[in-house]
Amino acid sequence: MKLYRNLVQAVVNALQDIFDDNQYADKVIERILKSNPKWGARDRAFIAENTYEVVRWYRLLYEIDGAPPKVEADWWRLFGIWQLLHEYKLPDWEEFKGLDARAIREKKQKGRIGAKDQ
Repeated sequence: MKLYRNLVQAVVNALQDIFDDNQYADKVIERILKSNPKWGARDRAFIAENTYEVVRWYRLLYEIDGAPPKVEADWWRLFGIWQLLHEYKLPDWEEFKGLDARAIREKKQKGRIGAKDQ
């Protein structure tokens, strides 16, 4: 799966609205999709699916990362961790620098995170 910066940015923006501004996920996604009518069905599905999956696995992702996200760069990292856990290749973007796929998967596999999150 190839990632496109504008779509990942939309997911990151949605996550910030949901968690930082305490907005409902469905309303945030609806607003984001309406604000970009040129996106096709695949783009819309990508944004909705990835946003909901990161919301669903939020605690696991921030436990793997080591801390809850506070700034936009942290949300990019969480998205990157989500992608790496599914063995997707990340583009060589500045936002994903320092993410080690092997270390992330090992941390999850070895159970170094809370048992409730696995």
